[in-house]
Amino acid sequence: MRSAMRAAWMAAVAGLGVGGAVAAGAAGQAGQAGQAGQAEAKGVPPAVVLDGQTGEWAQGQWARADAHFVYLRVSFPEKRGLFGTAERYTLLIDADDSDATGASDQLEPGADLKVEFNPPAEARAEGQERRGERLRITPLFASSTTSRGDGRVSQADLQVLTAPNHAAAEFEIRLARAASLGDDLPQAGLLSSGRARLAWVRTDAASGATIGEVLRAELTLPERREFRAVATLPGKAPGAVRLVAYNVLWSSPTKSEPGPAGFARIFKALDADVVLLQEWHDREADRGKNNAEREAGVRAWFQTHAGGEWTVVGSEGQGVFVASRLPVTARGPARLEAPENASPWNFPVRLASAVVTTAHGPLAVGSVHLKCCGTYQAPEDVRRTQEAGLISTAMAELAGAAGAAAAPVVIGGDYNLVGDPEVAVRMVAGLDADGSGLNLAMPLLLGDAIVHTHGGGTRNGSRSRLDYFAYPDAVWETVQGFVLDSTILDAESLKAMGLEAGDTAGSDHLPVVVDLRPRGK
Repeated sequence: MRSAMRAAWMAAVAGLGVGGAVAAGAAGQAGQAGQAGQAEAKGVPPAVVLDGQTGEWAQGQWARADAHFVYLRVSFPEKRGLFGTAERYTLLIDADDSDATGASDQLEPGADLKVEFNPPAEARAEGQERRGERLRITPLFASSTTSRGDGRVSQADLQVLTAPNHAAAEFEIRLARAASLGDDLPQAGLLSSGRARLAWVRTDAASGATIGEVLRAELTLPERREFRAVATLPGKAPGAVRLVAYNVLWSSPTKSEPGPAGFARIFKALDADVVLLQEWHDREADRGKNNAEREAGVRAWFQTHAGGEWTVVGSEGQGVFVASRLPVTARGPARLEAPENASPWNFPVRLASAVVTTAHGPLAVGSVHLKCCGTYQAPEDVRRTQEAGLISTAMAELAGAAGAAAAPVVIGGDYNLVGDPEVAVRMVAGLDADGSGLNLAMPLLLGDAIVHTHGGGTRNGSRSRLDYFAYPDAVWETVQGFVLDSTILDAESLKAMGLEAGDTAGSDHLPVVVDLRPRGK
């Protein structure tokens, strides 16, 4: 089993997250592989798991739909980013399979909605230009111009998801058949049932010329149903160490808005042994504080709001901390200098690390926050690659300091993989007990079949997976894992978990949970 997972990892670096897939904790997620096999045996196509892996797709198929969503699979001859490339991509949707209700000047006559990936910047007054969006959704349906003052559809309405979020040769995309689009689309087809037509167009960003063949598909749509996740919060697996990675959006737990209550409910419900934090930093409140003072502030918050005794380890890397209920026996570097030639980003590498004592022995854990933003092979990508090498070296040294036998290594946090996936490969290289690289866990959203840890509004265009866990699959295994999004859960699920619907909306990232234990335990 393990050799197969390792082979999958090596064969599909661009996919990331292959191998070591975490057992899903939500109702409807467990046993997906078996269900898929049963579905295929009955002649029913297996459900789409939006993870960037396309084994459930029929050969040559690029579009399909179910009662909740429309799914796309787009392929390219080589690795590239879906956003920020020399090409642009447009999806035209004729929502009711009718030429009469939509635009007549599009490549797909009757198109009611246009979704542009990496659209061109728009001119502003006095010749100024606005920075191009990652995603632009424009209604072409005739009545929409009177219902929407800005002539745009919110990304949150269409709920666009892409996987993976980094450069790859193949992508999966999901769009919601949402009732919130009612003013912008005809009622037949996408918003109810019937037929719809799709067209996928590649164009040169400089000339606007169409590249290759326009992909077209006709879909028969079942009756649309509202999606609401029903799930049970998994308890910690027997003998496992539970770790949570959470980017908390500039110290949001300490702010009056959204306030500490939602975060407190999350941490109590998850009951983690170790929490890896990112962006626990307030530009004003933390100004002039040293690392010990910042650690004390995080510890005080956890003991007040999450309960119990905690040890907190930080560093000079802004906003990263390890908060542990387990004993801490060693600390990583207090400051990891910025890589050479890192200007204009000369801040220290954001790594906080420690060795914690588990029931199974020492475990070296690192909380990381790699440089954000940019695209494939952009300067930000160069910085991320440099940081990855420094983090790998620092974690190897920390693991070796644990004793005669190096401690197993786990690295979690905000990887910001929006460019080259080789960044993650470099960061985990050689850190497993057998000299191989760590493996990436693949937790799905609790109650849904997607990898998604960030976004959901209009700020960054499309929702994405930015947060990861890498673990030593030579000696430890992932027993279960999930990503928590309280906003999609039904009322009964929330009540059973002790959560409220808006709890995870306090940050633009979601908490990622993995339960790990040594193999054979």
